[in-house]
Parts: sequence; C-alpha cells; structure tokens
Amino acid sequence: MNLIKKLHISTSHPQTFLFVIAVFLLCLISVFLYCYATPYGIGLTNDSAAYLGGARSLLTGFGYARIGGDGLPRLITHFPPMYSLFIAAAAFLGKTDVFKSAWGINLFCYAANLVLFVLLLKQMTHHHLPALLAGICYLCCGPILQAHVYGLSEALFLAFFLSTLLFLLSDKKSEFRSAHWLFIGFWIGILTLIRYIGVATLLTALIVVICSIPAKKKKIRASISLLIGFFLPVSLWLIRNGIAGENAVNRSFSWHWPAADKTEEGLRNLASFFLPEFGGIVEKFLPFWGIILSILLAGLLIWTFRSCIRILSAQKAAESAVLLSLQAVVYFFSVIFVVICIDGSTLFDNRIFLPFYVCLSAMVIDSASRLFTKKRSLKITGIIIILVFSALLIEDESDLWNTYHQDGQGFASQSWRESETRNGAIALPQTADLFSNRQTFLWLMNNQPTYILPPMFNAANQEERESFEAEKEWMREDILSHKAYAVIFNYQEMMNDPGDRAWLDLLLEDLPIYGEYSDGMIFGIR
Repeated sequence: MNLIKKLHISTSHPQTFLFVIAVFLLCLISVFLYCYATPYGIGLTNDSAAYLGGARSLLTGFGYARIGGDGLPRLITHFPPMYSLFIAAAAFLGKTDVFKSAWGINLFCYAANLVLFVLLLKQMTHHHLPALLAGICYLCCGPILQAHVYGLSEALFLAFFLSTLLFLLSDKKSEFRSAHWLFIGFWIGILTLIRYIGVATLLTALIVVICSIPAKKKKIRASISLLIGFFLPVSLWLIRNGIAGENAVNRSFSWHWPAADKTEEGLRNLASFFLPEFGGIVEKFLPFWGIILSILLAGLLIWTFRSCIRILSAQKAAESAVLLSLQAVVYFFSVIFVVICIDGSTLFDNRIFLPFYVCLSAMVIDSASRLFTKKRSLKITGIIIILVFSALLIEDESDLWNTYHQDGQGFASQSWRESETRNGAIALPQTADLFSNRQTFLWLMNNQPTYILPPMFNAANQEERESFEAEKEWMREDILSHKAYAVIFNYQEMMNDPGDRAWLDLLLEDLPIYGEYSDGMIFGIR
C-alpha cells in the first residue's frame, strides 16, 4: 500500500481527525508561548551578527559578507550560509528588516518543529497518545525554547534535523532506491549548510545504509547516491570558499583539551536537563552525576553498537529506537571531537546539545509508550512516566518564560538598547576607524563598521597570536593620530578580572580617554 493510500485511510479515521485537531491546538499554544517570551523581538548574540548581518549584506547586494572595520565587505566563511539566506529571503518577500524576519522564521520553526517532533513519535510508536504527549514534552522543554528565541541557526537546524530523521524512518519500500538516498543526502547537505555539525547526521545515514541494506551492490549504490546528494549543495559552498582564498569551512585541526570549567559547565547542563534543580541537587552532587552520566552514556554506546551489529547480521531495516540512539551517540561524540580537535571556542551549552536532548527525549517517550499495548494499568504507568518527564523539563522552562518576557535577550536587552557607551559611539566622527570588544554589536545594532579589539589568544585553540603586537601598535598609532577610537563595553567589569585587566592594560596604556560611561569607556582624542 503506497503512502497516499495510507494517508487517505488514516485521515478518514475519527481518531486521526482528533489527533490533527489536538496537534493544531498545541501549535496555537506554541505560538502564544513564543510571542509571550519575545515581546522585545529576537534575542541577539555575537554569532547573531554574522547571521543577521550576513542577511543584511545579501539584501544590500554585497553577498554573504560582513562589513570590516574599513567599511569594505569581506566574505563570511566561518558561518554556513543557509540561515542567513532564509532570513534575507523572508525579509525581501515580507518587505521588513532582518530582525523581524529572523523572529518570524524562528516563530514558524517553533511551531513546525513541534509538529515534526509529534510526527516523529507517531512514526516511532504507531500510537496517537504518546505522540501528543511528546508534543507536551516539547512545549515543556527549556532548551528548545531557548534555541528558538535567539537569532541563531539552531531553530532552522532542528527543523531539517527532525525531518531528516523522519525521512530515514519512513517509506521502508523505497529504502533501496537510489533516488530515496539521493534526496536524503541533499537534505542533509542543506542541514550541514545551516550548521556544520550536520555532518554527524550524514555519518548516521551512512551507518544506516551499511547496516540495513542487504546486498553489497545496493549498499554501494545507496552510499554513492547519499554522498552525491550531500555534495550537490555543499560543493557550491566549498568552491565559493576556495575562490575566497579560505579553506573549505574556515576551520583547521589542532589539539586543545577543553578547560575544566567548560567541561564542568557541560556536565552541569547535561545533568540539569534530566534532573530537577530544587535544593541544589545537581550542583551539590555534580561529580556523582558525572559518574552516572558516564555509565549511562557508555551503556548507550554499547547497546547502539550491538544493535547495529545485529541489524547488519540480519540485514533488515533499523528500528526507530536504534536509529535515534545511533544519531544521539554520533552527534554527541561529534561535538566532543569538534571541541577537542577543531574549535575550542565551542561551549558545551544547551543549544549545542539540543539534537542530543531531542533524540534521548524521543527514546524516553518511545520506551514509555511500549507499555501502551499492554493492560490498562501499564498504559497508565506509561502516561505517568511521560508526564513526570515533562514536569522535570518544565521546571526550568517556567523560569525562562518569565525571564524572557521581562526583557530582551543579549543585544536586544534594555541595557544594550539604552547603553551610554553605544550612544557615545554613535556620536563619534563617521570618518574615524573604530576598535571594540563588541564589534559585532556596533555593526549589527549601530551599523558602524568596526575592527575587533586585537585579541591576545586564538579563541579556537587558546594559543597566543603572533600578530598581536603588530595589531596593537597599529591600533595605538591610529588612536594617537586622531584617526581611530577604541570603544570598550563593560570596561569597569573587565578591569576586575585579572586576565582581562592585563590584556586591556597592554592595549590601552597611556591612551587618552574620550569618554567615560556607566557601562564602558571610549579611548581617543577629542
């Protein structure tokens, strides 16, 4: 029976009609929650400047570029382009600015990802009730809301990530067709052009092909189709970056073990997702939870490996739980690999772990739903398990609703909107060069091209930069020649940190003060 016939039969069933109505109501709730959490618009961070600023450059005809301190466009290669392309397209079609466009895209993604998560659990469990309960879990999940309220690529990434999982789980009869894998590869290529970590999903799909397709020739054909589909969109990006004189993704391999505080933060975020935080239960026993999480992760890794071997031996399609656990394991260790070997500036925060959380949450709900086919008492137990899981999630999200509603996030907050240092920078001569520790803010919010304040260390590998001294002298000479100004946000706070103080002393020693403000300083000649 083909997919269209299945859809016709399912939609004609009264339970399916009620299911659709329930999903629609959950979507309305998601729209209300998102609007409630973002009365001041989309949250903005340093990375948002690349995405929204890149979209603004696209609209002004500069291409996917940032504006350097000299006012000239420079191609963006560090951040993949797809999120900016979506923002620019929506802004162009809606005749609005990139801030409202990003807000609208993330609002749409918040509701669409709810539907995709519900459909994923419907596909996994083959029951309406656990799928609807999954929708409730989605609305209760703080990291999901957090990922959508900021002008970052995670919201769009999650939409393509969930839809890829659905494609891998659906239409078993087409799993041996080359066109099927060509399309999935193309979709994963788009996913990777939203966030580079999408390569982890490509690896997952390749493992699925190797394990589940029986004949060797069919494995090879499916793998080639998957890779061709993947490189159709990705190769254009790689070629463009090569022409720009950069390496493929503006990344390089270098070993840098994450700092202890970063590892501790990651452990705290992982434990807090699954555990209640009342009474400081996570913070007080963090080493203990680290041991428990390590054991559970090792168990998940072993179970996933053995399941893949079993599927390879049986030459049958991968079960939904195995696919989700495989994706969770591959994604998690891909993040660890990136932090250790490629980009040490990556933080173990909730938005980075979000796909990992989503996969594990789906597995928890799927496991509880297995009780639904048993007797009534077990079905009630399954429902209670899912609702308790939702209650653990909503503990954190209820705080986020209030926090987000009270003020904008990041650069959209009142402190940044009404910053005295920001207003002081606006009054500077337009012909002067600017240097700042918040050059992304000045470019995005003030539309002032700005050089970054010369950093001592490379953020990716924490090694000292050889060009620091030359850049420092260049900045100081321009400031003393009345050609430039140094705009330092949060100067007073930075001087209380020994590392920041030493850095600023090297950069700003004996430079004249142009203006002193409650939230910063500007150095230069009046």
